[in-house]
Amino acid sequence: MLNAPYDVEREHDVLIATPHNFEVEALDMLELVAELCAGVRSDACRTVLFDLSQVAYLSSACLGEMVSLARDIEPMRSRIVLAGCVADVKQLLEVTRLCTLFESFDTMEEAREELGLAAQAPLSGGGGQLRAA
Repeated sequence: MLNAPYDVEREHDVLIATPHNFEVEALDMLELVAELCAGVRSDACRTVLFDLSQVAYLSSACLGEMVSLARDIEPMRSRIVLAGCVADVKQLLEVTRLCTLFESFDTMEEAREELGLAAQAPLSGGGGQLRAA
């Protein structure tokens, strides 16, 4: 889907979710979380990595969905990692104390390195990334 509000890719045992909207809508997050939960169950992924570098605002409904995902995947020994959070999102995570639930990295490069993923080559202009479940 060309104008999808997010992409989901699998790399080794990591699902990488990349929302593309400045402000993530609750319905988009609900759909994304359902896709990620199904991916963890069917593909035995150990980590869900959210690339939030394009997101400036997360509503309480979006945060609630992320907490729900964390609860759903925890029995499968999977975890959520956040990367690229802007200052406002970081502050929201601190105020809500969700920073204790989600591991967080300043950049995708740091997260990828910590998770043992290869460095990602910059995308050249043109198309979007492939979306996989």
